[in-house]
Amino acid sequence: MDLTRRSADKWIIDFGWEMDEREAALYEAPFAHCLANVKPERDKNRREAYRRFWWRHVEPPPGMLAALKPLTRGIATPTVATHRLFVPVPTTVCPDHQLIIVARDDDITTGILQSRFHDAWSIGLCTWLGVGNDPRYTPSTTFETFPFPNGLTPNILPAEYADDPRAIAIAKAARRLNDLREAWLNPPDLIERVPEVVPGYPDRIIPVSRKRLRS
Repeated sequence: MDLTRRSADKWIIDFGWEMDEREAALYEAPFAHCLANVKPERDKNRREAYRRFWWRHVEPPPGMLAALKPLTRGIATPTVATHRLFVPVPTTVCPDHQLIIVARDDDITTGILQSRFHDAWSIGLCTWLGVGNDPRYTPSTTFETFPFPNGLTPNILPAEYADDPRAIAIAKAARRLNDLREAWLNPPDLIERVPEVVPGYPDRIIPVSRKRLRS
């Protein structure tokens, strides 16, 4: 929901996928919260791994985390969406299972994926889900088969084609599109951006109260 709407301003407790219980307990406040609210439910779970490692997320994605580790951001798209969009997301954000993450941090790839060509390709090769028959983005049939422009393919580092006029134009359009989307979701006159207390995390976006607007 945070990808298609304004941020819900929530934190996720994430102890990673390798931290043992003793290490996790050193983070006293979040561990206490999980002990009181997560463990009782996990104790009822039929899967032994879920009960044993109750402080961890149930299905950790080590491959994705390793791919994102050297990057400052990834590219996210909802698994199921009526309208397909691709949004740069900082790697400090913990994506849930309803997001598809592309491990690239360049505007060029973002622009290619957001293009009408890739949109048409994904609609033609996607699967469909639910009563509303919504399109479901399936990386194996959509991303992996998409014919990226020659010389701008995902197996080439962005720095190698940074001077390509096509890459420059695509990156510029992608940044412009994302700026417009951000301005629509978070109009500057209706929100306040407050730096998060922990450096490196996205700013908090706080709606301006109606009372303040009237004054």
